[in-house]
Amino acid sequence: MANGTSAQVPVDICNGALGKLGAKFITSITGGDPSNEALQCANCYYDKVDEILGKMPWSFAQSIVNLGQVSGVTVPFGDLTNVFAKPSDCIKINYKNVWDRVKIIGPYLYTSANTLGIKYTFRNYNVATYFPEFKAALQGLIAADICFAITNSAKKAADLRDVYDEILLPEAMSSDSQQGSPEPAIANEWDNARMIGSPTLGGPGGNNQQWVWYPIN
Repeated sequence: MANGTSAQVPVDICNGALGKLGAKFITSITGGDPSNEALQCANCYYDKVDEILGKMPWSFAQSIVNLGQVSGVTVPFGDLTNVFAKPSDCIKINYKNVWDRVKIIGPYLYTSANTLGIKYTFRNYNVATYFPEFKAALQGLIAADICFAITNSAKKAADLRDVYDEILLPEAMSSDSQQGSPEPAIANEWDNARMIGSPTLGGPGGNNQQWVWYPIN
């Protein structure tokens, strides 16, 4: 049950945001609380989570998967004849494990490669996995979004957005970048061709038995 202080469930994140506005706390964002504060939080919460998750490859919201090819999809590119589908929980694809060109349009990825693995940011709605600076940034973003609807102050809303953009989000990004081991250097296609002549697929079963990541281009 939400207690307004643990920040372990969405309603607690929202109460943290409401606290920044001097507004009353809520008990639910799923319909059990009829207040305007609850309605405003319910209307924006998951959109704001998606927005902040898309800002960078957060350490707690990364997934690696080998995609399966799909058939029956029109291919708009003559040289990119293989089609793969994005994972349903994908917010942003960050890396690929082939150096072939990959074009993303809507729910599909088009490439000439026969296999395709990706590392992507997924919709992680498990508040318990968020670290404190990320929670603070999310609360700041929600506060800025719902501020005018609750306080009728455009200036306060703008000020809160500035705090989020200039302080809270950078602090969260900096803190997350210190989690675990640093990402290995991203392989560059031109350098790869110049140094070793031809690429090998990374990942389980590949010739080099490891994931080699390339930027999505």
